[in-house]
Amino acid sequence: YSLEYSNIFVHSIAAIKELDAAHSVTKQELEAEKTKTASLETKVTSLETQLAAVLARLDALENN
Repeated sequence: YSLEYSNIFVHSIAAIKELDAAHSVTKQELEAEKTKTASLETKVTSLETQLAAVLARLDALENN
């Protein structure tokens, strides 16, 4: 019974390359989600501002 280290290294390197590729994809997906989140946060802020303006106008109309 003997262990062939050269075979272990070949498989290890292949596994590391596979993990690196998966990690790269995950990083790209994360960056896309961060961009999407920032865009949505901007939209929410804009909608909150618009809602506050509409509510103020409604309040002014109700008080007249």
